[in-house]
Amino acid sequence: MNLSRWLALVIAAGLAGPAATCRGDEPPAPGENESRATGRFGESLGEVEAAARGAKRLLEAAQAQADKELRELQGRIAEESKTLIAQRDAAKKLGEKLQRLQLALEEADSKSRKLTQSNSAARENMSEARSALYAQIGGLKERLTGSLATAQDEQLLDALGNLRQNPSQALPEQVDAFFEACERVLGYARTSAVIQIPVRVAEAEDRIEDLKVLRMGLLGGYYSRPAAASAGFVFADPTSSSGFVAESHGLTIQQKKAISSLLQKPDAGGFLPLDVTGGSAIAALRVSQTPASWLKQGGLWLWTVLGLGAFGVLVALERAVVIGSRFLAARRCDRKVAAMLRMGRAPAGASSQFKGATGRVFQVAIEASEKGRLAMESAVQEALLRHEQALKSRLHWIALAGSAAAFVGFLGTVTAMISTLKLMGLESHSAPAILSAGLGEALVTTQAGLAAVAVCLVLRGFLEGISDSISTRMDAALLNLWSVLLPAEEESIPTMGARV
Repeated sequence: MNLSRWLALVIAAGLAGPAATCRGDEPPAPGENESRATGRFGESLGEVEAAARGAKRLLEAAQAQADKELRELQGRIAEESKTLIAQRDAAKKLGEKLQRLQLALEEADSKSRKLTQSNSAARENMSEARSALYAQIGGLKERLTGSLATAQDEQLLDALGNLRQNPSQALPEQVDAFFEACERVLGYARTSAVIQIPVRVAEAEDRIEDLKVLRMGLLGGYYSRPAAASAGFVFADPTSSSGFVAESHGLTIQQKKAISSLLQKPDAGGFLPLDVTGGSAIAALRVSQTPASWLKQGGLWLWTVLGLGAFGVLVALERAVVIGSRFLAARRCDRKVAAMLRMGRAPAGASSQFKGATGRVFQVAIEASEKGRLAMESAVQEALLRHEQALKSRLHWIALAGSAAAFVGFLGTVTAMISTLKLMGLESHSAPAILSAGLGEALVTTQAGLAAVAVCLVLRGFLEGISDSISTRMDAALLNLWSVLLPAEEESIPTMGARV
């Protein structure tokens, strides 16, 4: 840059000299001009040489500076190249390391997925194991509820209940606690003990008494009442406030004495009656009903149903006596008419041979025969209508009593069910056993009502069948009597027969 500037100055100075010479006012002399031009040329040449030397020095300095800058630039380029190569090598190494890290990350992800699946399966297995444990706990608690073992050890059910109510507890700890409870249950199963508990005594009008009860493992228990010389079995009874009921039905005196003596001296041992059916025989003994207990369950509604049914049966008995007597009378009258038919005539005083309400129809026919066919037909029809009305009177009372008994029984059931269902809102009376027992008692009146209506309908149908057979027999006998009394007017017989 400096060298170019100096060259421009030198050229400008050389051009300026001749121009100044030409601008004079007077033309110089020839010699003077030459000498002057020579001097000026020498001066200019010196200046040019000086400028050339200066320019050379500047050029050399610039060249040195340029060489220096070039060397520095080459050094920097070399350093940058080394740095770039190093960075390239580092990037290559980083790429290789990144690839290794990527592979390691994929492997870690695979292991993580496997571990997650394993943890999920472990959680599912843990949940299934906990559910199975809770099911076992619930089953054991249900079997022990209401047993004499829990009456002796009330904390046993609480311990089982706490296991299910504490899901945050570790599963191994819950399993250990469950095994401890099972060990306690097994201990009660292989031992016996005499405990004092409140029991509802069935033979003492369901009074609750504190009795000594002999617990025999988990099978059941026995009680003894020395003051009443009574002994028997003790069962769980969820419907009772005490939770247990004492029953002695079905036991002999010797068996009761054996139970009493064993309760007084448990260490002495002895032989006791045992239900080998696993409880079904004892349960059947408990649910068996006597007529008194059945009437007690039905209450006033049952007495009303039985009263209506009894009324229907009494009416049926009265009608049976009447219809039976008239059936026999109709058969006797039929035989007498058959005898007249064989004779071909009615003997003198024939009307006096027919007795009773049934014979009265034949008497009317014989007496009206003297007045002609129309009078006889009218009299016989009137007598038959009265006889049939008396024969079938009050039969509808039987069906009415049966239907009323059925509806009263159903009304008693509905009333009792309403009272039972109201207990569902009470926590202390919402046990399924209590509700089922109440519903069972409610159906007693319907059972009695259906039985009453069935009996009444059968009796009415039977009596109506007999009365219809009596009417048919009398119609046939009257037709035969008509042919005997009015042989000349037999063609008019179908008219009366069709009416009948």
